[in-house]
Amino acid sequence: MTPDAYKAAKVVSGVRNPDNWCRAVGIAPDTDKSYSSGRLPVSPKTTAAVEELVRRQREVAGKLVEILQRELEASRVDIDSKSLNISISFPSGHNAMARNDGLDTMNGWPMFSVGPDHRPLAVFVFSPVPRHLQNLHGVGSAWFLWRGKFAKRGVVQNDWNAPTKDLLQQALSRS
Repeated sequence: MTPDAYKAAKVVSGVRNPDNWCRAVGIAPDTDKSYSSGRLPVSPKTTAAVEELVRRQREVAGKLVEILQRELEASRVDIDSKSLNISISFPSGHNAMARNDGLDTMNGWPMFSVGPDHRPLAVFVFSPVPRHLQNLHGVGSAWFLWRGKFAKRGVVQNDWNAPTKDLLQQALSRS
């Protein structure tokens, strides 16, 4: 893997926090700097870890696109292949961007957010299904609308909300 390919993988993965990147691919911060500058060749082990991270991010981003297309069927949903950011164009002319935010710092879960960096209006996480929801979603991992400003609830709520048409429209209408 070349230094340019290594840096491009960081962009595609969405992992902008250096500590999260190093944890995700199993390297030290100094090694990351050496790979990025080209001072050291990227090891085969790190190349495999980077390629697996990018593969997984592409896969879960594709699943989120499928959900958004299904639930917002009248809207146009597109994904940028270089950044994995997802654009949503509503029939009303309103647009929203689900930004690939890489991995959640606490758990390493893939995440996307809509709205300003400092206070996103909607946050999607691809997380293991909590035991109390396994009868609805099955065992494994799934996309959840973790945080959103839901008009009918009037509050920002952190919870495992299935990204349904109603909740998506409420959360994305303010982006």
